[in-house]
Amino acid sequence: MKRDLFRRYVWLIDTVRHAKKVRFEEIADKWLTSAVNEDKSPLALRTFHNHRHAIDSLFGIKIECDRSDHHSYYIHEETGKNSTRLKIWMLQRLGYSDIDNDLKAMGNRVVLDSLPEDKCGLYDVIQAMQDNNVLNIVLSEPMNNGKESIFYAPYGIKFTDDKWHVIGKDIETGDIHNFRLESLKSIALTHATFIFPKDFSIA
Repeated sequence: MKRDLFRRYVWLIDTVRHAKKVRFEEIADKWLTSAVNEDKSPLALRTFHNHRHAIDSLFGIKIECDRSDHHSYYIHEETGKNSTRLKIWMLQRLGYSDIDNDLKAMGNRVVLDSLPEDKCGLYDVIQAMQDNNVLNIVLSEPMNNGKESIFYAPYGIKFTDDKWHVIGKDIETGDIHNFRLESLKSIALTHATFIFPKDFSIA
Protein backbone atom coordinates (compact mmCIF):
# COMPACT_ATOMS: atom_id res chain seq x y z
CA MET A 1 0.00 0.00 0.00
CA LYS A 2 1.26 3.47 -0.86
CA ARG A 3 2.23 5.58 2.14
CA ASP A 4 -0.01 8.53 1.20
CA LEU A 5 -3.03 6.23 0.85
CA PHE A 6 -2.31 4.64 4.23
CA ARG A 7 -2.09 8.10 5.79
CA ARG A 8 -5.47 8.96 4.27
CA TYR A 9 -7.02 5.87 5.82
CA VAL A 10 -5.54 6.64 9.24
CA TRP A 11 -6.65 10.28 8.96
CA LEU A 12 -10.21 9.26 8.11
CA ILE A 13 -10.38 6.77 10.99
CA ASP A 14 -8.96 9.37 13.40
CA THR A 15 -11.36 12.06 12.18
CA VAL A 16 -14.48 9.93 12.55
CA ARG A 17 -13.37 8.47 15.88
CA HIS A 18 -12.52 11.88 17.31
CA ALA A 19 -15.88 13.35 16.27
CA LYS A 20 -17.81 10.27 17.49
CA LYS A 21 -20.46 11.14 14.88
CA VAL A 22 -19.86 13.31 11.84
CA ARG A 23 -21.58 14.07 8.54
CA PHE A 24 -19.78 13.61 5.23
CA GLU A 25 -19.90 17.37 4.58
CA GLU A 26 -17.99 17.99 7.80
CA ILE A 27 -15.42 15.34 6.91
CA ALA A 28 -14.97 16.91 3.47
CA ASP A 29 -14.45 20.35 5.04
CA LYS A 30 -11.80 19.01 7.42
CA TRP A 31 -10.08 17.24 4.52
CA LEU A 32 -9.60 20.52 2.63
CA THR A 33 -7.42 21.91 5.42
CA SER A 34 -5.73 18.68 6.49
CA ALA A 35 -1.95 18.45 6.25
CA VAL A 36 -2.38 14.93 4.85
CA ASN A 37 -4.13 16.48 1.84
CA GLU A 38 -0.96 17.88 0.31
CA ASP A 39 -2.53 18.95 -3.01
CA LYS A 40 -5.63 20.36 -1.25
CA SER A 41 -7.94 18.32 -3.46
CA PRO A 42 -11.63 18.00 -2.49
CA LEU A 43 -12.91 14.73 -1.06
CA ALA A 44 -15.48 13.24 -3.43
CA LEU A 45 -18.34 11.25 -1.92
CA ARG A 46 -17.41 8.25 -4.08
CA THR A 47 -13.80 8.41 -2.85
CA PHE A 48 -15.02 8.59 0.75
CA HIS A 49 -17.11 5.45 0.30
CA ASN A 50 -14.21 3.70 -1.44
CA HIS A 51 -12.01 4.54 1.56
CA ARG A 52 -14.67 3.25 3.96
CA HIS A 53 -14.88 -0.07 2.13
CA ALA A 54 -11.07 -0.36 1.91
CA ILE A 55 -10.69 0.32 5.64
CA ASP A 56 -13.26 -2.36 6.40
CA SER A 57 -11.70 -4.85 3.98
CA LEU A 58 -8.06 -4.24 4.94
CA PHE A 59 -8.30 -3.51 8.66
CA GLY A 60 -11.73 -4.76 9.75
CA ILE A 61 -12.73 -1.31 11.00
CA LYS A 62 -16.27 -0.37 10.05
CA ILE A 63 -17.26 3.26 9.44
CA GLU A 64 -21.04 3.05 9.42
CA CYS A 65 -23.82 5.51 8.67
CA ASP A 66 -26.65 6.42 11.03
CA ARG A 67 -29.35 7.49 8.58
CA SER A 68 -31.65 8.55 11.42
CA ASP A 69 -29.09 11.13 12.58
CA HIS A 70 -28.61 13.28 9.47
CA HIS A 71 -26.64 10.50 7.77
CA SER A 72 -23.84 10.78 10.34
CA TYR A 73 -20.86 8.42 10.26
CA TYR A 74 -19.31 6.68 13.24
CA ILE A 75 -16.86 3.90 14.12
CA HIS A 76 -18.81 0.73 14.83
CA GLU A 77 -17.69 -1.10 17.95
CA GLU A 78 -19.22 -4.38 19.04
CA THR A 79 -20.70 -4.16 22.52
CA GLY A 80 -18.38 -5.49 25.19
CA LYS A 81 -15.46 -6.02 22.81
CA ASN A 82 -12.25 -4.03 22.39
CA SER A 83 -11.20 -5.50 19.03
CA THR A 84 -12.01 -2.35 17.04
CA ARG A 85 -10.23 -0.14 19.56
CA LEU A 86 -7.18 -2.41 19.42
CA LYS A 87 -7.10 -2.27 15.61
CA ILE A 88 -7.27 1.54 15.67
CA TRP A 89 -4.49 1.65 18.24
CA MET A 90 -2.29 -0.54 16.03
CA LEU A 91 -2.93 1.65 12.98
CA GLN A 92 -2.09 4.75 14.99
CA ARG A 93 1.20 3.17 16.04
CA LEU A 94 2.00 2.50 12.37
CA GLY A 95 0.85 5.98 11.38
CA TYR A 96 3.07 7.49 14.05
CA SER A 97 6.10 5.90 12.38
CA ASP A 98 5.22 7.87 9.22
CA ILE A 99 5.68 11.17 11.01
CA ASP A 100 8.60 10.14 13.18
CA ASN A 101 11.11 12.06 11.05
CA ASP A 102 8.88 15.16 11.14
CA LEU A 103 8.79 14.99 14.93
CA LYS A 104 12.56 14.60 15.15
CA ALA A 105 12.99 17.64 12.90
CA MET A 106 11.14 19.73 15.52
CA GLY A 107 14.00 19.12 17.96
CA ASN A 108 13.35 20.47 21.46
CA ARG A 109 9.91 21.73 20.43
CA VAL A 110 8.60 18.18 20.96
CA VAL A 111 8.61 16.47 24.35
CA LEU A 112 7.60 12.81 24.78
CA ASP A 113 7.54 10.89 28.04
CA SER A 114 6.25 7.64 26.49
CA LEU A 115 5.18 6.21 23.14
CA PRO A 116 2.25 8.25 21.77
CA GLU A 117 -0.94 6.39 20.98
CA ASP A 118 -3.50 9.08 20.17
CA LYS A 119 -2.53 11.54 17.45
CA CYS A 120 -5.82 12.98 16.22
CA GLY A 121 -5.02 16.30 14.56
CA LEU A 122 -1.28 15.81 15.00
CA TYR A 123 -0.48 15.97 11.28
CA ASP A 124 -1.97 19.46 11.05
CA VAL A 125 -0.19 20.72 14.15
CA ILE A 126 3.18 19.44 12.96
CA GLN A 127 2.66 20.95 9.52
CA ALA A 128 1.80 24.29 11.11
CA MET A 129 4.92 24.13 13.32
CA GLN A 130 7.16 23.31 10.36
CA ASP A 131 5.87 26.20 8.25
CA ASN A 132 5.00 28.59 11.12
CA ASN A 133 1.38 28.70 10.00
CA VAL A 134 -1.36 29.94 12.29
CA LEU A 135 -4.07 27.40 13.15
CA ASN A 136 -7.76 28.10 13.43
CA ILE A 137 -8.94 25.86 16.24
CA VAL A 138 -12.49 25.31 17.48
CA LEU A 139 -12.85 24.22 21.09
CA SER A 140 -15.23 21.56 22.36
CA GLU A 141 -16.11 23.88 25.25
CA PRO A 142 -15.86 27.70 25.49
CA MET A 143 -12.87 29.22 27.28
CA ASN A 144 -13.29 31.28 30.43
CA ASN A 145 -13.58 34.42 28.29
CA GLY A 146 -16.39 32.82 26.26
CA LYS A 147 -14.36 32.29 23.08
CA GLU A 148 -15.19 29.08 21.23
CA SER A 149 -12.52 29.41 18.54
CA ILE A 150 -9.16 31.12 18.28
CA PHE A 151 -6.36 31.80 15.83
CA TYR A 152 -3.46 30.00 17.41
CA ALA A 153 0.32 29.89 16.90
CA PRO A 154 1.50 26.36 17.84
CA TYR A 155 4.88 26.69 19.53
CA GLY A 156 5.39 23.09 20.62
CA ILE A 157 3.80 19.75 21.36
CA LYS A 158 4.31 17.20 24.11
CA PHE A 159 2.97 13.75 24.90
CA THR A 160 2.42 13.36 28.60
CA ASP A 161 -0.13 11.69 30.86
CA ASP A 162 -1.12 9.54 27.85
CA LYS A 163 -2.34 12.61 25.96
CA TRP A 164 -1.06 14.90 23.22
CA HIS A 165 -0.79 18.56 24.24
CA VAL A 166 -0.14 21.56 22.02
CA ILE A 167 1.32 24.71 23.57
CA GLY A 168 1.07 28.04 21.81
CA LYS A 169 -0.23 31.59 21.68
CA ASP A 170 -3.63 33.11 21.02
CA ILE A 171 -2.82 35.49 18.15
CA GLU A 172 -5.46 38.03 19.21
CA THR A 173 -4.75 38.23 22.95
CA GLY A 174 -1.14 37.05 23.16
CA ASP A 175 -2.08 34.59 25.91
CA ILE A 176 -0.28 31.24 26.06
CA HIS A 177 -2.56 28.19 26.16
CA ASN A 178 -1.97 24.48 26.60
CA PHE A 179 -4.66 22.38 24.89
CA ARG A 180 -5.17 18.63 24.79
CA LEU A 181 -5.69 17.61 21.17
CA GLU A 182 -8.67 15.49 22.11
CA SER A 183 -10.36 18.57 23.62
CA LEU A 184 -10.32 20.41 20.29
CA LYS A 185 -13.39 20.15 18.08
CA SER A 186 -11.49 20.95 14.89
CA ILE A 187 -8.08 22.14 13.68
CA ALA A 188 -7.53 23.94 10.37
CA LEU A 189 -4.39 25.34 8.77
CA THR A 190 -4.49 28.97 7.64
CA HIS A 191 -2.26 30.94 5.29
CA ALA A 192 -1.31 33.38 8.06
CA THR A 193 2.14 32.95 9.59
CA PHE A 194 3.76 33.65 12.95
CA ILE A 195 7.30 34.17 14.22
CA PHE A 196 8.48 31.47 16.60
CA PRO A 197 10.16 33.05 19.66
CA LYS A 198 13.68 31.68 19.95
CA ASP A 199 13.64 31.94 23.73
CA PHE A 200 10.46 29.85 24.10
CA SER A 201 10.84 26.67 26.18
CA ILE A 202 8.23 23.95 26.16
CA ALA A 203 9.67 22.14 29.18
